[in-house]
Amino acid sequence: MVGIYVDPKARLVNSEVRITEVFGAKGESLKRTTPDANGTRHLGVRRATGCSVPVMLNDADGEQRIARLSGSVRGVLLHCEKWEIPNVLEAGTVTRATRLGRFTFVSARRQGANRYAVSAIIPKNRDFIDHLTEYEEFNPVDDGGRLLPFSEASWSDKLRATQIELVFVRPVDFGEPVKLAWEIPSRAQEVSIPVEFKDLPLP
Repeated sequence: MVGIYVDPKARLVNSEVRITEVFGAKGESLKRTTPDANGTRHLGVRRATGCSVPVMLNDADGEQRIARLSGSVRGVLLHCEKWEIPNVLEAGTVTRATRLGRFTFVSARRQGANRYAVSAIIPKNRDFIDHLTEYEEFNPVDDGGRLLPFSEASWSDKLRATQIELVFVRPVDFGEPVKLAWEIPSRAQEVSIPVEFKDLPLP
């Protein structure tokens, strides 16, 4: 397995990693070409953005290190606009539009002593759901500027939009949320980023 990680600040969604070449110190290819060793894996993004990519290697014949490993990361890069909703627990429905569609804050409400459910309506696009649930860019914030940790999400698709509800948990030393900080997708760009690593240890 080869671990590939991408900085969450990149806001990369719907992405996959492909490993295409693995070479030993003598310049020989170590990567098998069998169908079960294609070195492709979708890239998860929650918090530590990354995945383990299966790459089958030929017998290394005494090799202790990989001289060079190369491939690519492909996906959709989201460009976002900052949106803050003050007094989030009392705020009413409000909408903001970008070139990618309309994003609507519906409500934020308490669930018991330390849980908060935040509802929103977003354009019908799986990339936007991944962005909301995988990145810390849709969060209630307490009066100390701390982001309440995300717990779970549920959603339902409508004709042209998706209604989503995210639940956050307030740690014992946090205050109640005073605002919602939301980075709204304003532009999407398909990218293919070449990657190369050198002098890697073999397991």
